[in-house]
Amino acid sequence: MEFGLNEIHTAEIVNFLRFSRYQRAHRLKGIECAFQDLIESRLAEDNTFTDAEIRDMLEGLQSVVSSDMESELIHSAHTNTLLLRQLFQQGEKWHLTLQADISELENRELLDGIKEFEENQLTMQGAGKFMSPPPAPKPKLAPLNEPGVSMILEKQLKDVKSENENLRSKIKSLESRFNSMAKESSSLRRELEQTADELKLVIEEKIVSQQESIQVVEKPAQPVKTDAAVVDNTELSESKHEILKLRAELEKVKNEMEKKLQDTSQFQNLKKMLGTKNEQLR
Repeated sequence: MEFGLNEIHTAEIVNFLRFSRYQRAHRLKGIECAFQDLIESRLAEDNTFTDAEIRDMLEGLQSVVSSDMESELIHSAHTNTLLLRQLFQQGEKWHLTLQADISELENRELLDGIKEFEENQLTMQGAGKFMSPPPAPKPKLAPLNEPGVSMILEKQLKDVKSENENLRSKIKSLESRFNSMAKESSSLRRELEQTADELKLVIEEKIVSQQESIQVVEKPAQPVKTDAAVVDNTELSESKHEILKLRAELEKVKNEMEKKLQDTSQFQNLKKMLGTKNEQLR
């Protein structure tokens, strides 16, 4: 059976099979010892046993063998779990997620192939006894030039480059939006200033017109102190109040236009982006 693995991994499988065969032979020897103890302790002499005595001996033997088998099966499951843990830990070091197909463990064809592979690799000559093998030498560290490792590193590098490109694209997009909003805000401010100037000019013209009317009323009122002078003084006072009212309206319009500019979404976004830029510069 060909595993489709490289030389190092195949050697690890052979070493694990050798370890399993040694453990299996050792456990079978323990079962043989249980039978031997029964023979030596109860069947050494040529005695005749009743059915109850035979049943008692077999039940005792069954208890011992069952206990040994359960202990060995649990030990085998635990050692296999430790082996899987080692493999998963090595995979996680390289940011790999390994999976095991449990259904393949009952694949008869694969199991027969493993049996054949084990017999070809580990069957020893002679009486078929097995000894504990010496520990396999650990391979020295080699440069990271295997295809699998290179592919992982290359993929991670590509991911980092892709993330950097996405960040650069976002930064350019934000800068473009910032410049566009700055231009729009500047345009709105110019329009506001132009409107304010026009409104100011109109109000100033009204003020000049009112002042000229006041002067016209005041000149003929000086030489004559009559009831007409009282009327002129009243008109003069009303004109002054009108001038003050116009100035107040001018100031109110300016404040309202400033508030409208600040309430626009473009101004708020620009203000927020400027705050973010200042925080980054700090």
